[in-house]
Amino acid sequence: MTYQVKWKALWKSLTVYMSVTIIVTVSAILLFRYLNSGFDYTETFRHISIQGFAGLLLGCWVFSGVFALLISVWFKIAHITIDNGYIQGRNYWGRKKAIPLNKLQSLDSFSCNGIDAVVANGGSSGKVFIYLQTEKLDEIVEILESHLPRQMEA
Repeated sequence: MTYQVKWKALWKSLTVYMSVTIIVTVSAILLFRYLNSGFDYTETFRHISIQGFAGLLLGCWVFSGVFALLISVWFKIAHITIDNGYIQGRNYWGRKKAIPLNKLQSLDSFSCNGIDAVVANGGSSGKVFIYLQTEKLDEIVEILESHLPRQMEA
């Protein structure tokens, strides 16, 4: 059974998050400059016009969309396959990894720079990262928990 990553939803949320972050930061810098210039409009916008500022905001939005698309497409290749007693997916570095389900030692959580995942730890067989944006995540975790050693079950 193959479980895909919901990359379109991830793309939309990352685009909004990145756009808002960049636009609020640029606007705050210009507001700070406006306050420091003694509320002098011409001094604040000496190097950029209002049209240029609007273009800058639009450019930030487009940049965020394209960059978020690249990240989301990368996540799309991180699908999980459980078949013939193996779980197959990507490790931390994005390389394909297959772990026999009978070698599964633990399920760990992972969170770094906004990327959250469940890690299927196969010990010397390696690790497979299952991103929280994967469809039917609960079903995957159920299957994996059934293959954990008895002392590790929750």
